[in-house]
Amino acid sequence: MQVARLLEPRCERSLLAKLRQIVRAIQIERRLGKDEVLSLYLNLAPFGGNLEGIRAASLTYFGHEPRRLTLGEAALLVALPQSPEARRPDRSHDVARKARDRVLDRLQQQGILSAAEVAHAKAEPVPSARRPMPMLAPHVADAMVAAAPDLKLHRLTSTRSGRRAWRTSRASARARSAPTSRSRSWRSTM
Repeated sequence: MQVARLLEPRCERSLLAKLRQIVRAIQIERRLGKDEVLSLYLNLAPFGGNLEGIRAASLTYFGHEPRRLTLGEAALLVALPQSPEARRPDRSHDVARKARDRVLDRLQQQGILSAAEVAHAKAEPVPSARRPMPMLAPHVADAMVAAAPDLKLHRLTSTRSGRRAWRTSRASARARSAPTSRSRSWRSTM
């Protein structure tokens, strides 16, 4: 149901809107597997402010990718979508910490975590400020705007292999524009 609600946000709260949401949830469940539904939810879930998706929240609150989250950090991100604005760690630090601790306590009660693991996770600090999002390719964005300044919207897709190829081509362009061997030898004789 949550994925259906996130996929089709609506302002109205009516029985008809809820029925549409139920139909959409059934369609999603029939078409996608549980892992795909979870992945979709994690990419769409609100985490406070303008943050949507677990990757954006992980980078903003902790400064690293979700796969590198500690137990305490992951527990905080589990707690945030339940009430993203009220539990924002940058605005309501104590509320966020208490929500994280409740998630950890529940995991201990269910026998998933030991008391030592929970104590260690509770000792982790809760962030009190947001970090800036990483600037992965600002030079590419600047180049696109310079190439077509009249466009109002520039669509860019950045992949790891694309960034690697761009860096390689940029390095080879720098090498071509480097001083010639004769000018190098002239400099070395001075």
